[in-house]
Amino acid sequence: MPTMTLTLTTLLALAASTHTEAPAAAAPTKPAQLGICVLCHGEDGHSRTPVAPNLAGQNAAYMERALHRFQTGQREGDGMNAVARVLSADDIRELAAWYAAQPCAGPTR
Repeated sequence: MPTMTLTLTTLLALAASTHTEAPAAAAPTKPAQLGICVLCHGEDGHSRTPVAPNLAGQNAAYMERALHRFQTGQREGDGMNAVARVLSADDIRELAAWYAAQPCAGPTR
């Protein structure tokens, strides 16, 4: 019994000493095409106009799909189709990552 306790204690100590926290993800750099989004969605992803949605904290994959759909005309949006058409696949990926990394403010009353 003492050997099993010693072995268990050793294993627990070893497991605790080898556990490391995952490094925090680096914040994305400002996308080159951010300027075309800022007027309506803001640099921080908080809408500047009642008709534009807040993008801060939104799921990046969702935003990428939405922008691709605006590009191809599968989705209609006030001005978004024309804006999305000038974006490259890299631009879309960078913009989605940027806005997904921005903190959302939560609901307002």
